[in-house]
Amino acid sequence: MASAAGAIRAALIDASITGISSRIYRDIAPPESTYPYVTIADEVTNQPVLLGDKRVLARNKQMRINLWQVRTQENVGIIDEIVSALDSVDISANQDVFRVRVFDIQRVFDSEDDIVLHAVTLNVIQRAP
Repeated sequence: MASAAGAIRAALIDASITGISSRIYRDIAPPESTYPYVTIADEVTNQPVLLGDKRVLARNKQMRINLWQVRTQENVGIIDEIVSALDSVDISANQDVFRVRVFDIQRVFDSEDDIVLHAVTLNVIQRAP
């Protein structure tokens, strides 16, 4: 995983999210994965934060943390645990990250597969390389 995504994954594992343990994957879970699990989409967007002279000081990245569950076994408390673990998480020790904030949470139901997705969008402000 990319460095910020790896640090986010480590924060989720450290938080001991109910029913997830280490079932946290980049982009897509392996076919044999059991529900519930989490996928991480890194750099959904990546925008420069400019100084007045157009010098890039930082990057404002958005990441998506996706919680996948079977609808008939949905536990809404899991998404609350994920949000609590990630909003304002300090990953600056491992990365040049200034701030992590939960920006948005969406719930999507796929009736064909009977799966529920909770998508958490994170804003990650990171020092420019």
